[in-house]
Amino acid sequence: MKLLTVILNYKTADMTLKAAESAVAALNQFTDDWQLTIVDNDSQDGSYDIIKQAISSKEDAHWQKVKVVESGKNGGFGAG
Repeated sequence: MKLLTVILNYKTADMTLKAAESAVAALNQFTDDWQLTIVDNDSQDGSYDIIKQAISSKEDAHWQKVKVVESGKNGGFGAG
């Protein structure tokens, strides 16, 4: 089963990273065929860089399934 999970961030980098850690642990127990995408909803507070660096510093191979993208504009929760 393929599974995609999306976490939307807006000015809460630390909370988003904690959510990502929980998601990765849960996804690994559920299936091997998953991807986690973190979308920064134009936080403009450095969140994107903080999250991107934190994810790229993880050495566990499962973290390579995590992508971090920048939305470029804040269109609200639905657009994110």
